[in-house]
Amino acid sequence: MKKLFLLLVVAFLAANVQAQDVFEEDESKTPEERAKTQTTRLDEKLDLSADQEVKIEAINLNTVKEMDIIRADAKTQKEAGNFNAQVYRQKRREIQKERVNEIRAELDDTQKEKFNEILSESRDNRQEKRKNR
Repeated sequence: MKKLFLLLVVAFLAANVQAQDVFEEDESKTPEERAKTQTTRLDEKLDLSADQEVKIEAINLNTVKEMDIIRADAKTQKEAGNFNAQVYRQKRREIQKERVNEIRAELDDTQKEKFNEILSESRDNRQEKRKNR
């Protein structure tokens, strides 16, 4: 029983360290780099025009900066002991919803269809991960 408990603790710590490394790696990039990465991924899947790419990169940059602000606020709130996870999640959802709507406005009908498929796949992947926790 002690061995099983120790194994679980080690596995948990390893997973936690790995998750922190991924988060810190993303945080080490500038907002511009993160926005460019997001735009490049969409361009690879949607074959964006040069004009679309510029507009969508601006949308992504705005979103990244907004998310950085609410992350910083959340960190401050956690340190002060008055963090509300539900409010934090709601703010993130609102920002992401706005981003999706702004991107859709820049896409043609074929790209919108593909974009909706990408969003559905992403949602399905998140739900599957939650089931496997």
